Amino acid sequence: CTGYYLPDLGAVELHRQHLRWHGITLGGLNGCLRYKEVGEYMYEQADVERFLAHFPTVDIFLSHCPPRGVNDEDTERSHRGWDRLRAYVERKHPRYLLHGHTYPREDERVSRLGTTQIEWVHGTRVLELDLPGYAL
Repeated sequence: CTGYYLPDLGAVELHRQHLRWHGITLGGLNGCLRYKEVGEYMYEQADVERFLAHFPTVDIFLSHCPPRGVNDEDTERSHRGWDRLRAYVERKHPRYLLHGHTYPREDERVSRLGTTQIEWVHGTRVLELDLPGYAL
């Protein structure tokens, strides 16, 4: 969630960043909706709007928090999704969005938002992604 450990793993933190890797464009956003006064990586909806205002289209979007209405827990502010992330997905149509943070029931899990495939990830998971143009 914090990204501090990623360089030690040889991984790139994608918080508010994007990169091209073997023909795939990846981007990401860390954190969740602010639900308490103090704490890193908690943002208001307006912050996320600013972060994503000029964010490019990506093939895979990695986000700690889900888009609003997608596997979020609307009754609990700490597990509510971001409105502006939902708007980004509806406008830019990434092929995949992977997120964590919430605990949706399996029978209620959302797997698509428009043309974007949604993958809820908790712990470790191996995904087989269909990405035309991928060249590894």
